[in-house]
Amino acid sequence: MVDKNSEEKYFAHKGLMDLSSYRAEKAILDDEWDSFIEKSNQPNIFTTSAFLKSLSIESGQWNIYKKNQKVGLISVIESDSKNLSFHDLVIYNGIIFGADDPNMNQAQIHSERYRIISFCIDFLTSNYETIMLSTTP
Repeated sequence: MVDKNSEEKYFAHKGLMDLSSYRAEKAILDDEWDSFIEKSNQPNIFTTSAFLKSLSIESGQWNIYKKNQKVGLISVIESDSKNLSFHDLVIYNGIIFGADDPNMNQAQIHSERYRIISFCIDFLTSNYETIMLSTTP
């Protein structure tokens, strides 16, 4: 578990990867959220604002930034403020990457996604006690 009070809380594999340029901000289910999902390589109805709002459930949405550029989203189902759970109708949730940068080769894209996942793991484990995600196969 990552210490919430640690200045190094967003360093996965301390000494190997500096994730200090990444941050998470609470997101709002709106057109900007949906537009990001549509442009990603993982568009799906289960993370759209209309679908999540229709369920009347506590869902948590987070924008993931690298410096000032949005690079991903996290969509989760909150059973309470410290625990995540599943929902029968939410087939997929979790981390959604932004559209691929056309200036990056495949190795760079995979490396960037690994950093985003590492940051998200640190973020989720710092903010939730129980983590349940329904990821794609």
